Amino acid sequence: MLVIRNKKPYVFEAVGPVKYTPLKQWIAHGEKGKYVVRRVEGGLSVEQQQKLAQTAKRYLGKPYDFSFSWSDDRQYCSEVVWKVYQNALGMRVGEQQKLKRV
Repeated sequence: MLVIRNKKPYVFEAVGPVKYTPLKQWIAHGEKGKYVVRRVEGGLSVEQQQKLAQTAKRYLGKPYDFSFSWSDDRQYCSEVVWKVYQNALGMRVGEQQKLKRV
């Protein structure tokens, strides 16, 4: 989830503790500088963006969830983004699916 802080772009992500990673650093961790951007259809109002930013702060510092359990004590990457949108705006960004063990 992209967040602007002090006029600079950051990615809000769960990669250890939940944290803000500078966008350039986040892109550098990827493969050959490639990444995908997804946007909410119709965009978000300034008020909605502020609600997302406020809600995201509640998850900062939470440890990574290696067991992929759906709790608020630990977070994994897509879980934290889903919860921020759901809790801030009542918006579901994708359908929840159980991880199947192979």
